[in-house]
Amino acid sequence: MRDLPPVLLLRHGQTDWNLQGRLQGRTDVALNAEGIAGAQRAAHDLAGRNITRILSSPLSRALETARFAAEATGAPVTADPRLTERDFGTLEGMLHSDILAAENLPPNFALRDGLPGGAEPWSKVKARMLAVFHDLAGTSGPVLIVSHLAALTALTEALGLTPPVFENTKVIALSELRRQTPDSE
Repeated sequence: MRDLPPVLLLRHGQTDWNLQGRLQGRTDVALNAEGIAGAQRAAHDLAGRNITRILSSPLSRALETARFAAEATGAPVTADPRLTERDFGTLEGMLHSDILAAENLPPNFALRDGLPGGAEPWSKVKARMLAVFHDLAGTSGPVLIVSHLAALTALTEALGLTPPVFENTKVIALSELRRQTPDSE
């Protein structure tokens, strides 16, 4: 890919819905105390990485996480609606366990197509995340993207990379991810 900067990925800090196992999607759930502490730890880890730009989902859990990183790095934060989590439609707010039981879906259902209840198609999530990535062409210096589990997974898949486990507030360098093989898809 031409003229792209180093990219770091960061999933937002923990929320109470994460703890409860609820599907958040675009529901704007705030960070809990552990989420704030995790965002502060991630910001501390990012302080020496010379980040020049931070892009964030506009949802408060991601934006607050991004603001901690901005304080530590001095980089400006831009909220980009394309980085918002997948719209899970009527499944939002439900417990993962209840969704699995009621809908007979695989455990990784949130990261696949064919969801009931008016969910955003997986291909659309991948396309908007890829568009953000391509818009980074010509940016100088490392960029931090702060977003959500499904959105970040969609980006890595769209780039042909094997998605890592996106834990809350764990910084992941895109360059460290390996290419998908036919067996890993």
